[in-house]
Amino acid sequence: ISDGRLVSQALTNVLKNAGESVKAKFAPEGAKDPEPDQIQPGGRIEIRIVEESDTLAVEVTDNGVGLPKEDRHRLTEPYVTKRAKGTGLGLAIVNKIMDDHGGRILLEDAPAIDATGAPRASGARVRLVFSRSLKPASASEQTLSAGTGHADEQSRAPHSV
Repeated sequence: ISDGRLVSQALTNVLKNAGESVKAKFAPEGAKDPEPDQIQPGGRIEIRIVEESDTLAVEVTDNGVGLPKEDRHRLTEPYVTKRAKGTGLGLAIVNKIMDDHGGRILLEDAPAIDATGAPRASGARVRLVFSRSLKPASASEQTLSAGTGHADEQSRAPHSV
């Protein structure tokens, strides 16, 4: 993975969506923006790392309201949202980050059984899938991107190619 900051942003966006989905399902009926103490217990978000021979996936599964069946594939397009307060940029940003890193985002229904073996009536699973063939950034690229390179490297003027 070449840019941990961007991949972290992608995961943060996915987790934020999962939290909002769980909050929407477990909030009192009709509550627009419930306080944490008003939300009923039972919300669950599971995070797993799945290693396969050629891929590594981060899976975020929740038992929230789930994803729409219709036009689900469009949720990764800019400005497409099914939420009243959503901007439609969260998953579009995740999709762009994954594309830039040679990966992909998969939007699925959550499995009917959760990690504890309990039934799950609704929910979503978002998978961030990375190819294992990606090479990590070289040590010098990591140093420069972290801003800790030699002073002469940091002060050089950028040049066009």
